[in-house]
Amino acid sequence: SSDVCSSDLDGADYITFNKISVERTGLEPYARAIELRNSACFVTINGCQLFGAPQTQVSNSLAGVVYSTATGATNDSNFVFTGNLIKNGSLGLYLNGVASLNPTNNVVISGNTFLNQYAKGMDLTCFGAVVISGNTFSTNTGYTQFTAIELDRSQRNQSITKNKISGSVK
Repeated sequence: SSDVCSSDLDGADYITFNKISVERTGLEPYARAIELRNSACFVTINGCQLFGAPQTQVSNSLAGVVYSTATGATNDSNFVFTGNLIKNGSLGLYLNGVASLNPTNNVVISGNTFLNQYAKGMDLTCFGAVVISGNTFSTNTGYTQFTAIELDRSQRNQSITKNKISGSVK
């Protein structure tokens, strides 16, 4: 809903954001720029500037840029995130599938710049067939357990190549 994010893709399919800026301001409990839910599919976010609120908390609810979580029997799926600037938030991308036996598939996260996330650049859970390539992660976080890329309960063919991590990342 609009009280938790700037752009709410509720069951939306075949949506493309191309070279736009989306910013979520304020200190509401959910500081999300874009939320994908209720089986949103075939979403492309290309060449955009996505800004969440700066954070000093570890929370997926404060995933400042793109947030997706399964709320039913089907996943949000078929995402392409390319060439974006993703700035601030507790997490840059938080994408959560239904289950490891029913993973989110066909996701490409490539050529993005993740800047100053507090806890994680991206957190993907229950994913299959994901490509994470050529991304840059740079942070000024004081959080000593910062993670640039986390895949949890993600099976099948994953491709993670040529990503760069810098800053005070542990």
